[in-house]
Amino acid sequence: AYLCDKSCLKACWKSHKIYCKSLPEAVDLAIVEARPSLKKLYLVQESDALSCWLCLSPGTGSDPLYRMGCSCRPTSGNSLAHIGCHKDYAKNICKNDLARLKKKKNHEFESSDLFETLAQCVNCRQPRAGILLFEMLVETWKDFDDQVLVRKFNSSIVYEYSMTALYLLDHCLCQHTGTASSLSKYTRIRVLWRRWDLTNYALARTNKFKKDQIYNVQIGISIQIASAVQFFGNIHQATYINRRAFSFAQKTNSRMLIPTAVSLARSLLSLADLKHISYQDSQTYLLEAETLLSQIIHSPTAQSQSVYTEMIMYRYHYVLCLIRLKKFQQARTLFPPLYSDAKQVLGTTHPVTLQIHALNYELQQSGL
Repeated sequence: AYLCDKSCLKACWKSHKIYCKSLPEAVDLAIVEARPSLKKLYLVQESDALSCWLCLSPGTGSDPLYRMGCSCRPTSGNSLAHIGCHKDYAKNICKNDLARLKKKKNHEFESSDLFETLAQCVNCRQPRAGILLFEMLVETWKDFDDQVLVRKFNSSIVYEYSMTALYLLDHCLCQHTGTASSLSKYTRIRVLWRRWDLTNYALARTNKFKKDQIYNVQIGISIQIASAVQFFGNIHQATYINRRAFSFAQKTNSRMLIPTAVSLARSLLSLADLKHISYQDSQTYLLEAETLLSQIIHSPTAQSQSVYTEMIMYRYHYVLCLIRLKKFQQARTLFPPLYSDAKQVLGTTHPVTLQIHALNYELQQSGL
């Protein structure tokens, strides 16, 4: 459906009618679909004694407060906000970022760091997630390039603007992956391929130094495509994409080597859990995943960044892999410091901390 034309629309409209939409229309539908469930998930029910961190006003029935999805305490005044306040906040940041970009004489093949500014909580310095980040990204992505979904990539575009628009839109759609429909998930894959097309255009028009940077971007997009494909249950295809990305990262000595290794390990863990996989194949996948994760966990970089959010996730997958391989003694040794770091860095109610806590039950069961 990614390349559907009028003949396809006519021939298979019954089975493909939810997919064969223009990309702008599909994006609009995905945004409309995501909004209600995200609002419900992050809504603060009792907000009389709480206030928005921007305007300092309490929530009302028509303008309630929502959680930011970061690591701040749920009852903290720094973790709640009105949607309207966050939209205005995002507009001001976007305006400043656009003004900075316009002052540059030569637009290089890079993307803006606006997303990192919007996504990071100014209090706990951890990533935001959910409805507030979603609405900020909806509000800002078109400011960079409102035609990026339909335009041809040629000399008339400014790469930095177009890539930033797609980057913001991609992360916007990311906020609604867990319960999203097939249309929303497929729309995100189409946006990712759009980003890939833009990087291919850039590769043909830049020097070697900048090519290395764009290769890193492409590797990152490959990881995201693999993750999106895995949501459809195509774990074998996701593993294939991750293997290609990992091999390319090794070949180019990319700084994306660790993320690609972890993404491949996650696919292997999912493969090992498939019911139709034989026990021997399952063990092969688990051992390969353990090897990849072990090299990361015990590397000098990991030792110095053990409490970073990404590294906590890597450590979690390593302990999970050890449990699947029934190496319980080793897993019990690594679990307490992992859980302690997760509570301290992410907070006790963060989804990742809760996932890590669930491993404790498996370890307890293994000792029975």
